[in-house]
Amino acid sequence: IVDWRLADYLLRPKAAESGSVRCRVSHSSGSPILRYDRTLNPELPLGEVPFSANGEEYAGRFVKIALNVATRHEVEGNALPELLRGWFGPDAGQPGTRHSVVLTEGPEGWVMTPDLPPTSA
Repeated sequence: IVDWRLADYLLRPKAAESGSVRCRVSHSSGSPILRYDRTLNPELPLGEVPFSANGEEYAGRFVKIALNVATRHEVEGNALPELLRGWFGPDAGQPGTRHSVVLTEGPEGWVMTPDLPPTSA
């Protein structure tokens, strides 16, 4: 049990930096989405909002508790599952996983990055 508690502590997400919001990767109908608590993060946008990830521009649909759709210019369908699975693999957001992303608002707008554990040198 000690090993489990230590691993749980070491893998626990750290607090997001100032100006950043950590969002948990969850799923809806088998597709990964981002969930957040708007009462704890009132700075999150609402509605269709542009953001960048991996150097590409997206338009995300931020609703009350989740970001569940992201589109790319001239690309059909929801690009969010592909983006999240590209970062976290095919199990992104599935039960038993602890994936998260960080949304940061900067001068150029919102930027999404994967919240990956540090790698040892």
